[in-house]
Amino acid sequence: MVQERRDTGEVTRARDDGPPGYAIVSRAGLGRRSQWYHAHQVRLGRSVAIKFLRPFLAESPAFRESFLAAGRQAAAIIHPAALPIFNVFPKQPCIVMQ
Repeated sequence: MVQERRDTGEVTRARDDGPPGYAIVSRAGLGRRSQWYHAHQVRLGRSVAIKFLRPFLAESPAFRESFLAAGRQAAAIIHPAALPIFNVFPKQPCIVMQ
């Protein structure tokens, strides 16, 4: 269950609060627009990072689309110095990456 503290905007996610096929392991960081988690991709058995758009921003269609567009654009980059993007989830705005 996702819980957001209104005073700090900090979000707590349970293990099963990730996108389908991913299990949240631990929180990795908190930014102004997003929150990062270490997660496990169940089907392939690999560790991933998931960047979630903060809930108060996810309510805005403009922020939501901007966030997801950035994920799609980053996924198109193939370069040794670029972080690979594995998936983008519009329903629960998040980006799954290596």
